[in-house]
Amino acid sequence: MLRLIAGGVVALVAALPAPAGAETVSGVHQVRADIPPRVDRNIGFIPVNTMGRLPAFRVYAGGGQWVRGPWVNFTRSGLTMSQSLKLWRQTEHFHGTFSDRRLTSAERRRFVQVADFGRDADVLVVQRGHPACAGLTLAQARSIAMGHTLKWSQVAAPASGASDTIALRHVRFAPGRIEPRLGAGVKLPGGKASADGGISEAAGNAAVAGITSWSRARNRSDVCAVPIGGIAPTDVSVHNLSYPGAYPVGFVAPKKVLRKRYEGKLVRLFAKFFESEQAAKLMRNTGLLLKKDDPRAPSSGPPSSGGMTRDDAAAMNALTGERLESPGNAIRWVFDPDGLFRLVDHSNPDACTSETGSWTLIEGLRYSNDGGGVIARVQTQFETTREVTIQLPDATPDVAIVNGEQYARSRSLAGTC
Repeated sequence: MLRLIAGGVVALVAALPAPAGAETVSGVHQVRADIPPRVDRNIGFIPVNTMGRLPAFRVYAGGGQWVRGPWVNFTRSGLTMSQSLKLWRQTEHFHGTFSDRRLTSAERRRFVQVADFGRDADVLVVQRGHPACAGLTLAQARSIAMGHTLKWSQVAAPASGASDTIALRHVRFAPGRIEPRLGAGVKLPGGKASADGGISEAAGNAAVAGITSWSRARNRSDVCAVPIGGIAPTDVSVHNLSYPGAYPVGFVAPKKVLRKRYEGKLVRLFAKFFESEQAAKLMRNTGLLLKKDDPRAPSSGPPSSGGMTRDDAAAMNALTGERLESPGNAIRWVFDPDGLFRLVDHSNPDACTSETGSWTLIEGLRYSNDGGGVIARVQTQFETTREVTIQLPDATPDVAIVNGEQYARSRSLAGTC
């Protein structure tokens, strides 16, 4: 999965003094980075779609030249962190990878942790009240996730009136691939893949074992995130990494790249942006815990931590009939009844085009802070399936936030060409 954008820039100025007579030339700045599947939903849209919309900056490139121009970042998703680090010598102009674990002692000989900004975790979710809510060992949880344990009676007990056969669910990452969690690889070991890793199914089916992320499950009251090794996943235990499935989220770069005057400075600016409050707001909206936040404080989370409740009906009512439009993009998202989704391209007034697909609500959440509103996690389907998070604030009825980006919204906009 590749992402590349040309446009926009970042307001970060390199703190290197310009030598006498230095000239400024136009160019573009690009960081090429891998994004492991476990963190792609939390940060995958930021390097390209968000950094490409910020103001211009310049970096001293050596040889008496400053380069001023936009970020034109390139990201590749699908490789695990380990795969990315093993391939870095074979990848031209590789600048680093977002990380979902600490570097090993051997890796630290060649790589540096440039940023450490987030916390998330692998969790196993079941229906609230399931016998497994009493807790499992890490080995038992991993055996379920890898498809080795097929019966609930092998590790706990089946829920009353439910099948003993485990209905395994993983998070779909791409066609034929899943997010590798709790020891499972990127290929589905059994069961099925879904957009949320079985959270919604587990709420209504006690046979389901959902393998998903804490950032998806932390605001759900209708499922149980199973304690592992005697430690329950909570905001505190994930934040301090004491829960066995917890992991840090950051950015890692090769020492060889960081020693270069221009590329090293560029990578440090890139990493610094991900530790900024601007990036933090985007990541909090995906449910990610931030290292700099107090996990015990209600304000540390996304809007969901401020009086959020599950409300699928409210999200459906708020989204059905909406038209969302990215400023300056002339691409309109149309959410019609009966799951009809349409992309209308009216950038050319003489040749408007539209593409029809479908949309499905994964979950809806209503929050009360910041004026209130709803958050809808939606799956769209054209040739491929995509998951997006859409926030519709009550305080700004003409604005929607789609994966951290601001869109205009109005039901009065045309839904067809």
